Amino acid sequence: MFIQQIIQPAFFINFKTINCRIINKILKKPLVSACVLYFFTAAIIFPYVRWYADNPDTFQYLAITSKYISGDWSHAVNGYWSPMISWLLAIPLLFFNDELLVFKILQFLIGLFTLWQWSRLLNQTNIQNPWKNILLFVIIPFLLDYSLLNLTPDLLFIGVLFMLLNFLIAGDISSNKYNAGKVGLTGGLLYLTKAFGFPFFIAITLTLIFFESRRKTRNQFVWKNIFILYGIFFLISSIWILSMSLHYGHFTISKAAQFNMSRDAAPLPGRSENLPILDKGLNEPQPHSVSAWESPGEYINKEQITPFNFTSEYLQIVKRNLSSIYYFDFRHQSGIIFLVFFFLSLIFISKNKILEQRWLLISLLSVLLLYVGYSLILVHSRYTWINNLLMMLMSVYFIQSIIRKKNLQILSSALIIFLLLLSLKRPVKEILFTSDKDYSVFLISMSIRNPFVTMWIFYRTDFQLKRVEYEIMSTGIISGNVASLKNTESDRDAYTSALRILQNTNCRYFGQLDDAEKFDKQQAELKDKNINYLIIWKNTEWGNDAPVYYDVVSGIRIYSIR
Repeated sequence: MFIQQIIQPAFFINFKTINCRIINKILKKPLVSACVLYFFTAAIIFPYVRWYADNPDTFQYLAITSKYISGDWSHAVNGYWSPMISWLLAIPLLFFNDELLVFKILQFLIGLFTLWQWSRLLNQTNIQNPWKNILLFVIIPFLLDYSLLNLTPDLLFIGVLFMLLNFLIAGDISSNKYNAGKVGLTGGLLYLTKAFGFPFFIAITLTLIFFESRRKTRNQFVWKNIFILYGIFFLISSIWILSMSLHYGHFTISKAAQFNMSRDAAPLPGRSENLPILDKGLNEPQPHSVSAWESPGEYINKEQITPFNFTSEYLQIVKRNLSSIYYFDFRHQSGIIFLVFFFLSLIFISKNKILEQRWLLISLLSVLLLYVGYSLILVHSRYTWINNLLMMLMSVYFIQSIIRKKNLQILSSALIIFLLLLSLKRPVKEILFTSDKDYSVFLISMSIRNPFVTMWIFYRTDFQLKRVEYEIMSTGIISGNVASLKNTESDRDAYTSALRILQNTNCRYFGQLDDAEKFDKQQAELKDKNINYLIIWKNTEWGNDAPVYYDVVSGIRIYSIR
């Protein structure tokens, strides 16, 4: 009965009652039509993905938000997690208790904002219709993917970055003080959303300022506007920089890069993507924290790998990051089409014509800076997914510009359709199957015939976790310090699943016990860390005692540690 209640569709629509005149008016406005389609598609998908959250970062942002709400602001300052998304979450969570629901509704609204900024960006391009309008709708699966499945600041970062690009494309930043002010304001918001926004903003604005200074005379180039731009940017950024610097006792703009480049966490060859804290071994959370992942830098080797020491190792890190970029965005992805037509455009399109396209130059510069920046530290697919959108945008322009003859328009249209379908592959697969992996022909054919059955199969684990969470919360059978046994066969990330079922309790989560250790060593480590309860996944038995909780459907067992 519980599952039947929570998967009831959120909306029942009688299309016969909708006035056809209203529909016609909506269709005449592409942005309105795209917003309506985004809303109704999200409403259809939402009942299936309602409880999905498979990233431990999600619960760190929620934990930090709870500190803002409770007034514990000193502990809410955290150099590993940027504040903007927590600030936005704090407002509705003052009135509503359902954290995941509030997060997803907020993400949906951010998706509407991103769709609006994407529409503004399209209007500044030279792409011809109907492809300009089609591109407005193509972004919807990306927005659904990131608004409903990826509860992180990445979608907000994309929306703010689109806004920044729109201001930069609109005109020279040295000529208009109002545009310079808007660029500086947006740059500050970009940094508050993700720490990477700080170096990215500095790099892209300095590059554009350099080109503008070379192109203009001294009288045309107004330095006062540049001071306005950076004055506003540093003023907004200083809100968070000063807070962190006072909190840690030294100047810092972020702790994330320091953590990612530590010897324990750096993406060296031969190391799995799992970080030490999330993988195996117990770590006592910091005071006022639910898990160690809230302050990951406190549990790592402080020795840094940088270009100035251990050069060969640093080059290995860059090599691995570049391999990840290739795998995420170019191997069997639309990025390879972009590369082909980009180089063809250098041959068949006049260089002056390319240089005159300000939107094109800024888009190319953004893609380059994002790839270069992340390749120096750490790459995840969700960090660079904006490049897929920008490369898709530029690829359509290149195809239209290269294939201009009327008798070849069929070829041009076929290439663009293939490009768009290839671009949509990843977000559609992630919505249907939760990940962009290689699936069997049977599963793919089933998803085409009945996508709703496919989603129910792949998302039923989340309903099971929600039921376990509800039972544990209502009965209060566990308390104190909790750990879980590492299990690579879990349908969801085990660390995140543990945070899920403990989120409404007063428990502290110590992480995952090494499943390769012998029972005696496991028991000794649990007692050493004063663990009260151990969560076991997938019907695995542990010791000779009976579990205090056992759910047959999900296979979750919880043992009391004496």
